[in-house]
This record gives sequence, C-alpha cells and structure tokens, in this order.
Amino acid sequence: AAFIVAQLERFAAMFTARIIAVAHHERELALKYRVGKASLYQVVHTGINPGPFRMDVDVRNLKASLGIPLDALIVGSVGRLADPKLPLDFLHAAARVHKEMPTLHFVWAGSGPLEADAKATTSSLGLDDVVHWLGERSDVPALLRIYNCFVLPSKWEGFPLVILEAFASGVPVIATDNLGARELIETGQNGWLVPNGNIEALKQSILNVFTNPSLVAAVSGAAKKLIDNEYTLEKMISALERVYETEVRKLTNADLASKVSENHLQ
Repeated sequence: AAFIVAQLERFAAMFTARIIAVAHHERELALKYRVGKASLYQVVHTGINPGPFRMDVDVRNLKASLGIPLDALIVGSVGRLADPKLPLDFLHAAARVHKEMPTLHFVWAGSGPLEADAKATTSSLGLDDVVHWLGERSDVPALLRIYNCFVLPSKWEGFPLVILEAFASGVPVIATDNLGARELIETGQNGWLVPNGNIEALKQSILNVFTNPSLVAAVSGAAKKLIDNEYTLEKMISALERVYETEVRKLTNADLASKVSENHLQ
C-alpha cells in the first residue's frame, strides 16, 4: 500500500509547483520515497490561536463534574483510545505513580476501540477512584487548564496539535519520543520526551513534574513563549500567504516573459 501511495505522490509531484509539509520529518520521509525534488518543499508548521487555552476556567465546578476533589492534582491526556495512542501505557504508568502519590487523579479525554479494555484494566488495577475516562469532550481547552501535567503517549505523531495546545495552556508536557513530538519538544527546555514503551521512564517523568516546581515553571514558561513566537495561527497564515504569493509572482513573471518573447518574434 505504501508503495502504491508513493507512486501516486511521485506522479502528482510532477505537476506541482510547491509541496507544503507541516513538519521537517514529513519532508524527509517524502524525499526518502522520492516524491518530488527537495527544492519543491516548504515546511510550514501548524499554528494555533492560544487565546482559548488561556481563558479563566471555573475549576471548582469542572472538577466537581468529573468527580475529582478540588484540591487534587491531575495528570491528563487527550487523544483517541486506540493502539497508536498507547492509552494502556498511560494507565500502567498511572498505576505505578499511584503507589507513590495516591492522591493524584488521572484523566483521559477521548474515545475509541480500546475504551472497554481501558476501563476493565482500570478496575482490575483498583484505580476506579482516581482514573477518569471521559469519552469525547467539547471542552478540551478548559480541561487542559485544570491539568497539572499533560502526557501524550503515542507510537507516532505527524505534528501533534495537542502538544501546541498544552504548551499554550501552560501545563508541563511529557510525550513519548516519536518524530512529531521530537520536532516540538526539547527535553528539559520546554517539555520532556521519554522512550516509547518505557512505562518506568514515563512514571519517573510524571513524578519529577510534581517534585520540581521551579524547573516545571521555567519549562512551562518556555513552552508558552515558544507558542507566541513560533506557532500562532497568524504566523502560519502569513507563511502560507508568502508561499502562494511567491508562486503567483513566478507565474506572472513567466507569463510576461512569454508575451515579451512573442512580441519580439513578431
């Protein structure tokens, strides 16, 4: 299937003036499959509007609606309950963290085919009182504002929008080390990367967030600044406009050159 897709992409690239990739690793993957020339590519990272992720939230009512005590700290995630997102890794890390910090609560917003397994495993681990599987939610910006630690365990990511959203919210971010997360996170600077599938490393990173408040404040502050400096919706739109303007200018200049050449020949 990958071979067929690559063949189709190569054919389309023959008629393409510019290929826009949302991440550098996507560009490198396409070039690995010989889709177009390197000169065709322009990387334009996705941007977000940080405003909704910085609004005030009624913490008391939101926590009460989730069955979480007002004074409880929360480790949270957002994503589909499917194998690539590793929700069971999140759960098993929660079980280990719970042994050392039993008052922490763990929240996952999102649904998917692993929902029944996740809930059954939660019960078997005796974590029903502290683990909350919320299903689909329309209030993710508010949820991120009550998280004290955001965890994104996943096998792979393209360019994870939810990390941008967590950065904008000011919540410290831990993610598994895949190409998409690696393009955004520099460990110890604006977040933390842990090896894929390493439950113990994930557990330890979560514990570190709750035992190093000054480091967490610096890292979260750097992440918020990164959003404002690099990943706003306005910056993304401006970058796309520049790409289109450049290509239109090339076409216009080529058309004018062609007309001048025709007039000269006449």
